[in-house]
Amino acid sequence: MRPEQKIIREAIENSLRKSGDYTTNQVNDIAFHMTDWLENFIELRNFFENPAEMPAKNVEKILLGFLVHVPDHLNAATKLMTGQSVEDVFNLGVTNNKD
Repeated sequence: MRPEQKIIREAIENSLRKSGDYTTNQVNDIAFHMTDWLENFIELRNFFENPAEMPAKNVEKILLGFLVHVPDHLNAATKLMTGQSVEDVFNLGVTNNKD
């Protein structure tokens, strides 16, 4: 775990605990789901900051890594914090298990 990941996770946990709106398990789960993909975020941010400097072969790897890993974590954190399920707002069948 990156040092900043631990700091971010603890800040999320402390903030959510202080709100009093979440159980201990929810606090821990939300913090996990919001930080487990930090490495993906950093890679994507680095690409966004200097897209012309990134070799084309790395761009696809970065995008796929982010797209495969991050959405499920965001969906889980959304459900834990709001109680709402993810909707297929673009009507692409993204919430279906069938291709």
